[in-house]
Amino acid sequence: MYLFVTLWRETDISKNMFTLKGEYLQTFEQAFPDFKKRLKAGIQGCVVYFNKEKENNCYWADVKAVQVYSDSIVIYFNNCRKLDMLSGDIYVSLIRFGYRNGWINKKQGFLPLLCIVDNKEDFDEIRKNTFRVVKDKNILAHLRELSSRNDWKSICDLFEPLEKIHERDEWDNHEVLYEIGYACSKLAEPQRERAVDIITGLSHNLKQDGSIIIIENGSKQNCESFKRIRNALVNRGIYNIYSPCVSI
Repeated sequence: MYLFVTLWRETDISKNMFTLKGEYLQTFEQAFPDFKKRLKAGIQGCVVYFNKEKENNCYWADVKAVQVYSDSIVIYFNNCRKLDMLSGDIYVSLIRFGYRNGWINKKQGFLPLLCIVDNKEDFDEIRKNTFRVVKDKNILAHLRELSSRNDWKSICDLFEPLEKIHERDEWDNHEVLYEIGYACSKLAEPQRERAVDIITGLSHNLKQDGSIIIIENGSKQNCESFKRIRNALVNRGIYNIYSPCVSI
């Protein structure tokens, strides 16, 4: 088993210990509910990186002991050696791996300050910043297999955080991007239907006060979604809608 430990600053490493408690302990317990059993399995490696100084190098450390209390976890380490990689690189890899493995609460978006990795392959993947989206040799085949099952959420989860997809190798593969984009559009459909229902519910008030709804958006990125809302309202026959936006 392997650990990734977060300290705030590089000067903190001289204390040779890490303490997890309070809300940070709760975040960790949500991500790793079986942590007590896993911590007893023995620790083969540990990387320490710095949350407030991501431009600084991270360290390899030997773990001497782990103490688990009712309200805290304390890890003692020594023999720290500086690694030829930045704390920010470790952080980015952990974020990617964490989203894929359910470590991160998507509502809060917090990465646990202590992360547990069970096998060396995954540990090296994070440590060397050689993140693989899926372990299948043919990623496109994997995505299409998920698509055939209408498993849109699993497709999107593979690439979390989606707002940083442009930083990844898959950004240059138009076929992969199509599968991701299609999955995202499918996940957005319930929200679009809700928007149509809300606007439809305004029909009585609009007829009374003579108001006009204009559905248009200046953003190219969001334009298609607004067009689909417009078309859905037209199809319901409740409103006479004019929009200069081109058809889709």
